[in-house]
Amino acid sequence: MSGEGNRADRLAEWLGALALAIGAGVSALLLSPKVGWNSGLAAIGGGVAGLIAGWGMMRLVPGQDMSLALSSFEPVAIEPAAGEEPLVLDDVLDRVQPDSRVVRLFAAEGAPTAGQLKARIDCHLGQETNQRTGQAMPADATDALHAALEEIRRSLRPR
Repeated sequence: MSGEGNRADRLAEWLGALALAIGAGVSALLLSPKVGWNSGLAAIGGGVAGLIAGWGMMRLVPGQDMSLALSSFEPVAIEPAAGEEPLVLDDVLDRVQPDSRVVRLFAAEGAPTAGQLKARIDCHLGQETNQRTGQAMPADATDALHAALEEIRRSLRPR
């Protein structure tokens, strides 16, 4: 990368060199006891040598022109179609076939009645009533479910 690049290019050069410097410094620090060198001086020397070598290598990479060359062209004038009617989308679907892929978002026949909505709300609030009998149902039937499952288990056990 050349020196006339922008800040991001220079930052990339220094970060690349710094990565090599850290690696060289740590390597020298770990190697110094085996060779008999002073650990601090070895780490500093390895780091400086790595920084100089990394910075020099990053400077050897040539910069590239980042501009995008576009070929020249002449825009074509678009003329509106003469004599054609504008497209009007006013198709009304009276009835959707069962196998149709069309979805009706606000179909009146699919909307719940007020009584159905109240029953749903009561169910969520724990005040569900049986539609056939009109009697209040327990909000939590966990105990009844566990008792029914236990009865099934007992009936399935070999005697």
